[in-house]
Amino acid sequence: MTKGIKFGKQRKETYIDALSKGLRKCRAAEEAGVSVQTVWRHRKTDPDFAEAEQGAEIQACDVVEDALYELAKSGNVRAIEVWLYNRNPDRWQYRRDATIKNEIKNVVESNEKELYRVRDLLMEVLKDHPEVKIDLSKLMIKSEE
Repeated sequence: MTKGIKFGKQRKETYIDALSKGLRKCRAAEEAGVSVQTVWRHRKTDPDFAEAEQGAEIQACDVVEDALYELAKSGNVRAIEVWLYNRNPDRWQYRRDATIKNEIKNVVESNEKELYRVRDLLMEVLKDHPEVKIDLSKLMIKSEE
C-alpha cells in the first residue's frame, strides 16, 4: 500500500473479486495493493464502483446463504433454525430471548417494592458511612414497557 499507487481498472477488479470471494474490505484492499483510504475515496466519488463493491459483498453472502440452505436441507437443526428465523421472522421467531425478558420483567415487578426497600436501606447506611462510595444511579429500578 504505497502512497501514490493508482487504483486503476486492474486493481479495482482485484479488489472486487476479493470481496466476492468473502474477504473483508481491509483484506480486499491489501489484495489489490491499495490502502483502505484509497478504496473509501473511490467509493465516495465513483457510484459505479460503490455499486460493484456492494454487489460483490452480496455475492459473497449469497454463497454462505446457499451453504446454510444446504445444511438446513441435510437436517442440521441449527442451520434450520437460522434459516427460518431470518427468512420468515414473522412466522419463526427465536422466542427464548423474549421468554427470558418476560421472566426478568415478572421478577422485577413482583419484587419491585422489596428492591426499593433495599435501596432505601442502603442509602440510610451510606449516610452513616461517608467513606463508602457507591454510585446509586446504578441502583435505579426501571422496568421497560
